[in-house]
Amino acid sequence: METLISSIITGIVAITTCLITQGMANKRTTALIEYKIEELLKKIDLLDKVSERVYKLESQTELQDLKINALVDRLTDLEKKQ
Repeated sequence: METLISSIITGIVAITTCLITQGMANKRTTALIEYKIEELLKKIDLLDKVSERVYKLESQTELQDLKINALVDRLTDLEKKQ
């Protein structure tokens, strides 16, 4: 009878220890995942800003090309008149 009770107590202690250890490991894993997600979100924000800047630069380049073409046309017209 004593061996049965000691076996049950040992089993309960073992299960409790496993549950506590698993809970602590899960907390660490969750914290690590949350940290990595935050870092990835920062990188995504940075990439979004870069893509916005590239779009603005492309728009400015297109506008400058139009201005250059207009100036070339004006110069061509002036050369034809002379």
